[in-house]
Amino acid sequence: MVLIFCQSISALRHAYYEAFRYIHIVLAVAVLVGTWYHLRLKDLPQVQMLLFAIAIWILENVVRWIRIGYRNFGNGGTQAMIEALPGNATRVTIDLARPWTFSPSTHAYLYMPS
Repeated sequence: MVLIFCQSISALRHAYYEAFRYIHIVLAVAVLVGTWYHLRLKDLPQVQMLLFAIAIWILENVVRWIRIGYRNFGNGGTQAMIEALPGNATRVTIDLARPWTFSPSTHAYLYMPS
């Protein structure tokens, strides 16, 4: 858990987000497995709370993937066109599968698997 805490420093997290994300998931699973064995070896009643926490984590991930699928895989899917511009700039034009209302300072995470 100390490694997760040290890894979550904002500057590191923003500079190396993808690495942070995968390392964070691996460390979180290691904490859950370690906690599971600790509680089971001592036969402690907190196992139920740990199972509840694991269920919430799984549910949150399932809901996230459902939301991503719903927002991106309707009406032909979300399409992106990427253009190289002068001066090492790039223009990304996105045709959304579903309407999305946005306001100033809104941000989006773009998944570009191919």
